Amino acid sequence: MARVMKHVAKWNDRKCLVLFREVPGEPENALLIMTGELGATQHDELISVVDSDEAQANSDLAQVLNGRNFSDGRIMLQAIHSDGMITKAPVGEVIMTPTPNDEVPLADLNESIAQIEAGKENEKPQIADTSEIDMQQTEATRPNALTDREQEEQLGIARGLLEQADMIEQDIERVQQQMIADANSKREEAYARAPELKPKPKPGRPKKSAIK
Repeated sequence: MARVMKHVAKWNDRKCLVLFREVPGEPENALLIMTGELGATQHDELISVVDSDEAQANSDLAQVLNGRNFSDGRIMLQAIHSDGMITKAPVGEVIMTPTPNDEVPLADLNESIAQIEAGKENEKPQIADTSEIDMQQTEATRPNALTDREQEEQLGIARGLLEQADMIEQDIERVQQQMIADANSKREEAYARAPELKPKPKPGRPKKSAIK
């Protein structure tokens, strides 16, 4: 079974990487890196990072690239931005390609992830918004350190948030796997109804004859 890869997609039948599944404030658009426009060195180094365990465990490729460098020393995220390699595209036109034979519309993936995150949001601890108080009390000083009880509370909240983040990552993986399974099921049903539509296997390379 082919390995399922995150962040890999195509737009208008051109290979790309999804940097942001949604542009902040513009959920109808995504930000892409068109891999065919990269130089050979940039391409190979970027694909190596995307293939890494860190990138495959993270749903946010931009966050990973912001912590990695090209061989010329530049931070990857900043470099592709300054080099004009980031492209905005409509979410509805982007197709994720988690395996060579499977396709998942980015719009469907975003919708599924949004539903998952909405459910997790209700489980998060409610933290008071102190921004207005901070603005009104600019002359006030905060305690030098948290009490032991407060430290334990903050530690508990932090652990809970990390657990929720792990659960969201696992849910995203399951959603993508389910989408692939559904796509395969529909494909097989289509071939059963119309066998002539099933792609024929490509002929293998002829064996080289031994030189006598």
